[in-house]
Amino acid sequence: MKPKLTTYVKASSEFRGLLQEWVLVVKDYQQFWPTDCCWWYSERPALSLFSAAIWRHGGVALEEFSWSKRKSKRCKGYPGRCDLGFGLTRGKSKIAYEMEAKHVWCDYDKGVERMIRRTQRRMDEAQAAARRLHGAENPLAVVFASFSVKNKDMPPDHMQIIFEQNTVFREFADYFQDARAFGIILSDNPAHRIAPGCAVIIADP
Repeated sequence: MKPKLTTYVKASSEFRGLLQEWVLVVKDYQQFWPTDCCWWYSERPALSLFSAAIWRHGGVALEEFSWSKRKSKRCKGYPGRCDLGFGLTRGKSKIAYEMEAKHVWCDYDKGVERMIRRTQRRMDEAQAAARRLHGAENPLAVVFASFSVKNKDMPPDHMQIIFEQNTVFREFADYFQDARAFGIILSDNPAHRIAPGCAVIIADP
């Protein structure tokens, strides 16, 4: 049986198409390298996949570029970097966004509450970083979450764990339902037994 990806996207109208494109980018990667797992890696590869989705969605994007930052409105700016700047066309308008990103590993065997706490902690860090972007037009925070399952916790039937995760990850998705955008991908590919899925969460600072 050909491996498949189970996906879920919930987003505002401005980001729904972009998140759907992100799903397609991940699918294309997995079809090209079915024995690899593109969400196995850290923040930079995750950001590059998201950047690819922006370009394919008709936008433009630039990663890791110079940007002035400041700790508060009263402080002077200091040299820094912005993780991702991108632009999208909406109707006749061109909208620019400045994004700070974080990555987190979420252990399925530790339970959904711990998964949520770890992800929220990283979101807090991304939001704080986005607030330091001096002069940003539309600052955003994003967290890329990679899900892991320890080998000792895997049942003989890989499909069983995926079925169980659908319940766990519904709770995970519900917690972040007020985010600007949320997307999740689960894989039943045996090659992804210890890293069966990922999520992207976009929020205001």
